[in-house]
Amino acid sequence: MSEDETGGNGNIFQRLASILMINRYSGGSGFSGAATWVAMISAITGGYVGLSTYQLDVSKQIDQSVEKSFDMIQAYNSEDMTEPRARVMSYVYAKRECDARYINRDLNDADYVRVLEFFDLVHACVEAKLCDEATSKRFFEPHASFQWPILSQVVENMRSETYASMSVRSDPGFAIGMATFADPEASAPPCDGNF
Repeated sequence: MSEDETGGNGNIFQRLASILMINRYSGGSGFSGAATWVAMISAITGGYVGLSTYQLDVSKQIDQSVEKSFDMIQAYNSEDMTEPRARVMSYVYAKRECDARYINRDLNDADYVRVLEFFDLVHACVEAKLCDEATSKRFFEPHASFQWPILSQVVENMRSETYASMSVRSDPGFAIGMATFADPEASAPPCDGNF
């Protein structure tokens, strides 16, 4: 990193102020007025430059976290996620409409895992402050709120002994992302249909 990136310019002024303050005696007869004023101005300027550099670094971090959130949104909408998402949504729609005919016959546990782990990844990104929380929540909350009331039962089944086909059943953090993004008030109508 260069001095510009680390607030080094502020440090130059502060170093100059320190040198001038140390050397402010002129021949043992007292303070040099000019050196004192230069030292004070250098210290103030150094503080200002350091603060400005810090604020610039913070704004860069915020910009980068928003950028990372948009990268996650783009990944969610990518071709790699399209088919698993469509198959999982077929189940969600089927449960919401109480009609098993909507379910894509190619749906399998790996599709659920892929979608749910993606939400876990976004949640981890937000928790690590690499992704912007407001941007991520704005996009992912509606998706999570629509799916989680249905998929929470799928997650419970995947964790149970009966449906123990996936290793994720033993991971207590599995599906925490979707659960966290979903509105706590989100619900789905009970389904008494042909399931």
